[in-house]
Amino acid sequence: LSRKFKLRTDHHSLTCPDDDFTHKQLVVPSSLQSKVLEHVHGGSVGGHLGQSKSLEKLKSRFYWPGHYNDVMMWCSTCSICLPRKSPAPKPKAPLTSITVGNPMQLVAVDLVGPSHEVQQGISYILVAADYFTKW
Repeated sequence: LSRKFKLRTDHHSLTCPDDDFTHKQLVVPSSLQSKVLEHVHGGSVGGHLGQSKSLEKLKSRFYWPGHYNDVMMWCSTCSICLPRKSPAPKPKAPLTSITVGNPMQLVAVDLVGPSHEVQQGISYILVAADYFTKW
């Protein structure tokens, strides 16, 4: 940690050398970390933007050991964000082959319609196919 950061003499901020510039981060005591998380993620500047954006905002101004895990946990348990997240996709059943040994052993039937009338009063089509012969 000491190679990457320099603690200022006031013991309240770190100087963090980045790739192109150096910025200062306020060192947050554990008693105030939840307030900072609330401000960064859900406050007037937060907007409940999610883990990555909340982490970026926090890192631009604040520091404490373990802040990454704290941001991830805070965002994943946010009572406002949870109901808005889209549900996980339901697993699809795997495709399987149907083995048929004889004609007419298995026949599929489907009803198509209603559609525009082809002949007088006919608006549905009954489709039947034999799995073995494909007829």
